[in-house]
Amino acid sequence: MGLRHFDFLSIKMTLFLLLSLVFGFSYFCTSIIVIKFVVVWIWKYISFCVPNAMATPSVPRSAMATLHTQTTVIDSPLAA
Repeated sequence: MGLRHFDFLSIKMTLFLLLSLVFGFSYFCTSIIVIKFVVVWIWKYISFCVPNAMATPSVPRSAMATLHTQTTVIDSPLAA
């Protein structure tokens, strides 16, 4: 009777260990995927937003003002 009880406990513990390994592995893979998506999102944010924000002041202010005055003169013929 004690041997069967021991076998039942060992089978139960083996199943528990296998399930914990499976769930632990799936949790590990899920966390790796989430971390990968977060890193990719941050990398895209840095590579797209930061160079655009840094490239905006590189345009000369005089060229921006000239473009603005030219468009306003062209858009409003009554201003002349």
